[in-house]
Amino acid sequence: MMANQYDCVVLRIAKVGADTLILNFRPSEPFEFVPGQFISLVIPSHRGKLITKRCYSLANSPQSVAKTGYELCVKVVPGGVGSTYLDHLNVGEHFRITAPYGGFTYQKSSSARHVIMISTGTGIAPFKSIVESKLFQENRPQSVLSLLGVRSERDIPYRGVFEGCGVEHVVAVSKPSESWAGFRGRVTDYLRQLPVQWKWNHCDFYLCGNGEMIEEVKRILIEERGVSPRAIYGEAFSVKKKSAA
Repeated sequence: MMANQYDCVVLRIAKVGADTLILNFRPSEPFEFVPGQFISLVIPSHRGKLITKRCYSLANSPQSVAKTGYELCVKVVPGGVGSTYLDHLNVGEHFRITAPYGGFTYQKSSSARHVIMISTGTGIAPFKSIVESKLFQENRPQSVLSLLGVRSERDIPYRGVFEGCGVEHVVAVSKPSESWAGFRGRVTDYLRQLPVQWKWNHCDFYLCGNGEMIEEVKRILIEERGVSPRAIYGEAFSVKKKSAA
């Protein structure tokens, strides 16, 4: 699937919490993508020259774009070139992208296997695209667990979406309010409290988000729970990549 450049118009902008931006757009012509892939945002300088690009995962399924447009879920980082650029766009304004890219996509597995999707913050975007897709719904594993880590409950995006797709969805909140009734702690804390006898070796693990989280989760899975590295798929965000864009 070859990447091409598109002129895009903003259809909708919404904020979740203090720093999560959900943006829907329509490109100059529709493009195909596989759930889990990303776009590259072209950021112009004040003189109109291209100065840099930033990458963001598409957050909705290929089947939904005709109705809602294509969707991005972006963490707005103070001083971040790409996220600041997107945060200052208004409905009706234009921006450019090249798309699609990436191989962090759903690998069809045996119906006897389980799938665990572990994300932090806006790392949930490719998983939303996957679980909403026809590809996933027609090739479901035995069970699916989405484990999302956020700082506070105000930062939870896509409430009810995963449950509506038939996915068990657990949110781990590291700095919860007193009223938070869900899991308190990080996604790594949640994994460590699962018993050794859990279905570790019958799962495929997909990891997306903060790079440090991904490295720690891999250590837990491989060194503490004996999971094969071949059952782990990861896409890390770093300061130079998506989370700081």
